[in-house]
Amino acid sequence: MKRPTEAQQASSLATGVGEEGFMKRYPTIVMYLTDDVWEDGKARETSALSFTVKDGMWQLALNDKALKQSLYTSAATMTEALKLLEAVLRDGVPPWRSWKRGK
Repeated sequence: MKRPTEAQQASSLATGVGEEGFMKRYPTIVMYLTDDVWEDGKARETSALSFTVKDGMWQLALNDKALKQSLYTSAATMTEALKLLEAVLRDGVPPWRSWKRGK
């Protein structure tokens, strides 16, 4: 992989998707990633979102560090995978996987 020049890096930052756009499209994902307080006011460890590409598919892993569980989605594009994750979190009963063995 060729290292970009400083000008390319600056241009890339200026044309990237802004945080505001991401927040509007994926508010539930943003909530998991940024809310550091539970409704009762107690501190909450924020979640982490990881992206990988395997066999031409985007794979997302949302790791809820506070509740020690993970949620996975995959799709042909990153946008589709994000939309799926947002929909599952917002509308469904997410198929969380516990970090505890045997559960």
